[in-house]
Amino acid sequence: MTTVAPTMKNLTKMWAAIVGVTLISLALTTEAGGPLFLCGPGDPFLWPNGGTNIPFNPDQGDLGILSNADATAAVADAFQAWEDVATSTASYANAGTLPVDVDETNFFFFLFPGVQDNLSPIVFDDDGAIFNLLFGPDSGVLGFAGPDVLDPAECAIREGAAFLNGPAIGTLEGLLDLMVHEFGHYTNLDHTVVNGQIFIGDSTGPTPDNATFGFPPFPDGVEVIETMYPFQFFGVDQLSRTPDRDDIAILSTLYPEPDFFATTGTITGTISIREIELSGVNVIARNLADPFGDAASAISGDFTQGSPPNGTYTINGLTPGAEYAVFVDGILAGGFSTPLRLAFPGPEEFHNAVGIESGTDDPLAFDAVTVVAGSPSDDIDVIFNPFLANTPLPVGEDGSVEVFLPFQVRHCNQQYDSVFINANGNLSFGTPDFQFIENIPGFLGGPPRVAGLWRDLSPFNFFTGEPQGSVSFAETRDTFTAHWRDVPEFPDFGSNSFSITLNRLSGSFGIRIRSLTAANGLVGFSCGAAVTSQFEQESDLSTFVMSNPRLRPLNRDIAFLPIDKPAIFELFDNDDRDLSRMRLVSTPIWFFDRFERNNSLRRATLIRLPFNTLLETQFTEIRPAGRDVDFFKIDNLKTGQTLVAETLSGQIDSVLGVFDAARNLLVADDDGGSGLLSRIAFRIPADGTYFIAVSTFPDFGFLGSGNTDPTFGVGRYVLDVETF
Repeated sequence: MTTVAPTMKNLTKMWAAIVGVTLISLALTTEAGGPLFLCGPGDPFLWPNGGTNIPFNPDQGDLGILSNADATAAVADAFQAWEDVATSTASYANAGTLPVDVDETNFFFFLFPGVQDNLSPIVFDDDGAIFNLLFGPDSGVLGFAGPDVLDPAECAIREGAAFLNGPAIGTLEGLLDLMVHEFGHYTNLDHTVVNGQIFIGDSTGPTPDNATFGFPPFPDGVEVIETMYPFQFFGVDQLSRTPDRDDIAILSTLYPEPDFFATTGTITGTISIREIELSGVNVIARNLADPFGDAASAISGDFTQGSPPNGTYTINGLTPGAEYAVFVDGILAGGFSTPLRLAFPGPEEFHNAVGIESGTDDPLAFDAVTVVAGSPSDDIDVIFNPFLANTPLPVGEDGSVEVFLPFQVRHCNQQYDSVFINANGNLSFGTPDFQFIENIPGFLGGPPRVAGLWRDLSPFNFFTGEPQGSVSFAETRDTFTAHWRDVPEFPDFGSNSFSITLNRLSGSFGIRIRSLTAANGLVGFSCGAAVTSQFEQESDLSTFVMSNPRLRPLNRDIAFLPIDKPAIFELFDNDDRDLSRMRLVSTPIWFFDRFERNNSLRRATLIRLPFNTLLETQFTEIRPAGRDVDFFKIDNLKTGQTLVAETLSGQIDSVLGVFDAARNLLVADDDGGSGLLSRIAFRIPADGTYFIAVSTFPDFGFLGSGNTDPTFGVGRYVLDVETF
């Protein structure tokens, strides 16, 4: 049996940064019901035997206001809340107290057991010292939990873990709410968004608190907030320790009683635009007769978690005979197991009947779906109505919309079907960007981007709710142009007009600045974190203006940007405002790894020290995602020298290794450098030849079995090697 024990990397990526963390906050970082961890597409990791007698081991210590006895009893009560779900076979068993009182001095061995140790700890962090070490003081993290040891061969969960922050919550009711939520993660449930978002004021799109749609007002109480909503509300009784319809549906989907699917209803369909399926869209089904008490959700593509991407969603556990309204609902922020589509390519809208759902229908008109026990209601599709050309876009304040292009565009070695038009004066590719403070690290380390004027612009007045200027687009068969017209800076100062054009025939992009009143801003392009070295320096863009005297009368404002740079930009201020009435043009940007074919020790690239790929003006990358390993060979190292190798920049989650001439791996490092980057300082044991290997987590064998995630598993890195 092969088991995988999550390491600190798994904690920061899978629990803290993704889903298994509960925060004190009223901001939204959420996702819809689904599995927390997948073994493969369509196959979630599951506790064995239908989830019967899932083991847990309570801590020996106290938990904030609770004595150990009271905390242990509360744990049992919280697990019982899930066991009481009649349509699920999940049950839980106390497998005995942990052998020690876990605190900041010994928690590491329970968080990262390394191998299966037959313990599934429920850790009581009595004074919050563990959470302070992991997340920093006053982090607002209340708890985290999830499967801890996984068996990929059987797609089985062998052990789990939960950590509870004792002093963060001062009531038994609050601690019970937290426990039930975290034990949902422990069972492999993801977060969910159905009613919690409405409670804190989401009023955009087809939210059911609008009487126009025939729904009653949202209840005064909050008893309908779903258990797996990822934020805990203080000062109110969330009653999240009682699983709601959405929580019951996903638990029963993973661990169903034999008659669950035969006695309940199912709605399934596809989310798409222009025949392109869209994963990461939150879909909600509400019973017209009980829209808040009987509502459930799913994210499209949640059972593949976006790999491969698909627009399929399935909502189980619905009431037979009931009529449901089905609609897509935007989630405002978050980091998720299923990568979320944070900016929709059209308005939020309801499902309409077959023949009406065409992408040009009324998004606020819906046809109810009547569910039948044991007979899924399929083809309940939603086709987004695309945003219209030459019409103001609803980018809002610091918002973004996704627009699908009339042609594919290549930017920085990547093909894109769509582009995100961001309120703050730029286009981004692959993901929206909501940053409103222009800065070089964000420009180089964020998504690929073209900035006409990156600034805190305000096409929507935050205080009055009125539009200011406009953001729109125009398109032809061969061009796509995004326009910002007379848009002031926040809140309502000045007027700025500019445009960004993508050209199909030439493959170029252009920035045309018509008028600027902004005293500060950033203009230019960046290939983003996957391609830039993140050491690029700004330029004076006016120096790229054509200098041919005969052409200058016609083209005095045209600057042709070099095609061999991953970023060219100017961060200007009031003393250097020379960009008005300028046009900037660049053709497609191509980069390739000149060291490639060095994917084995036999083909390792010979380097001389000191070595730095940036100083050598060489482009080095891991590609394809998780399947590439780069080897570098160093001759004539001497006994006693200290070899220092470090990945200095890049978005990849790098792993470094050092091999000797006999091809033995001597040392490896995952996160010894900054963030997800790696650093090794190794004392040379004997004269001879050594090799440095670069791969991605968790490829510690350097065999090309790294992370295939398109964010962390592929992209450029800067390698620095020297000896002391």
